[in-house]
Amino acid sequence: MSQAADYGRLRTLAGNLSDLGTYFPPPFCYRMPVYFFHLETQAGLIHDEKGEEFDLLQEAKGAALVIASELARNQEHIAGQHVLMTDAYGVVVFRTPAQSHEL
Repeated sequence: MSQAADYGRLRTLAGNLSDLGTYFPPPFCYRMPVYFFHLETQAGLIHDEKGEEFDLLQEAKGAALVIASELARNQEHIAGQHVLMTDAYGVVVFRTPAQSHEL
């Protein structure tokens, strides 16, 4: 059976189930990765509960550098503070000190 026929069957099944009030997205849906920006201080970790979606890891790293620069500009006592960027699973993918960064 062709890929188009398989997709047609999926659409028919999704259509029938959506009549019951259940939404099934098409099989080609893509969700952007979510990254969290936590603040690591000497007293502990301040968690980012919301996170933010980025299409590319480099874009998320750029956002972490902007956050670190903003923290450095707005706070007097930032020695030892870092911005930790984690993925949706809690794995640290980037860490940068809270200081002014060349962007």
